[in-house]
Amino acid sequence: MQQLFAPEIRRKYNISQLLTLDVHKACNTAYKRDEDYFVRTLMPFARGSEAGNAIYQKVLDDYRAGKEALLTRKVLREFDPQPHGLVLPGGKVVKRFEGERLRRVVWKMVRGLHFHHSGGEVLPERWSSVGVKIFGPDDQPTEDVVVFAGSTSRGIYPGVFEYKFDKFVELRNLHYWLLLLWDRLMFRVAFHDPGCPCETCEGDRRARSLTVKRTSASRPSGEWNDDDFDMLAHGAVVGRIMKVHAAPIGSPWMRTLAFGQHEDRTPTHGYEPTREAAMAAFAKSWRRE
Repeated sequence: MQQLFAPEIRRKYNISQLLTLDVHKACNTAYKRDEDYFVRTLMPFARGSEAGNAIYQKVLDDYRAGKEALLTRKVLREFDPQPHGLVLPGGKVVKRFEGERLRRVVWKMVRGLHFHHSGGEVLPERWSSVGVKIFGPDDQPTEDVVVFAGSTSRGIYPGVFEYKFDKFVELRNLHYWLLLLWDRLMFRVAFHDPGCPCETCEGDRRARSLTVKRTSASRPSGEWNDDDFDMLAHGAVVGRIMKVHAAPIGSPWMRTLAFGQHEDRTPTHGYEPTREAAMAAFAKSWRRE
C-alpha cells in the first residue's frame, strides 16, 4: 500500500521496490477511498516517529494544496471535544473511526501478504472469523501481543511498515498477525484457517458457494435457449450467464449480476470467450475477490 510511504521517506531511504501483486484493476480501485481514509484518519497518531511525522506532514501539505480536502475535513469532524455532552478532563477529546473501513484495509494487506508468503493461497475477502485490534502509541498491548512482538519480523522497511505472523496448529490452525505502521500503530489480526470446520467458517463457505442451473429448468415459465444459465446462491438467482450475439468479437458469453446484488461487487457484468471463463469471472465478482 503505497500511501503508507511518504515521498520524503521513499527518497531518503531509496525505497523503490515495494511488493506488488497482479490483481484485477477494478477490484484494487474499489479499495482506494478506504485506503485514503485509512491514512488520513490514523495519521494524527503517527506523529512521534520519522515515518509518522513525514506522513503527517504529507497529509497536511495535501490539504493545504486542496487535495482530498473533503475527506480531510471529514476526518477532522471525527474529533469530538464533548462526546454526549461530557467535558473530558485535561483538554482530552474523543476520536471516532469508521471501524469497518479500517478493518477492510488491514485485511486487504494481510490477504496480499498471505498470498505472497503462502505461494498463492487466496484468503476470502469476507471471512467472519477475522478479528482486528488497534493499539495506539499510548495503549498498553495485551500479553499475547507483547510475547509475539518478540518473534522475527518479515518486513524489510522497519520504521515504516513491519509485520510478523504465524499459524498455531494446536489452536486449530489459528492464524495470528502483527502489523506495525510508522513505528507507532500496531494492528493485531487473528483469523481461522480457510479449512476450519467450525460453524461460522462453514457458513462463510456456504455463502460463497454458487451453483449453475439452466434457466429453462430454473424458471419453467418463459422461453429460454440452451445457452442461458442462472447463477444461484442458496437457491436464489443472483445472476445470469448467456451466449449473446451483440458481444465483443471472440467473447460471446455474457455474465451479469442480478439487480440487487451489485453492492461492493465489481465488475457487475462482462464478456468472456467461454462459458467456463464466464462462470469463473462471475464467481470472482460475486465473492468480491
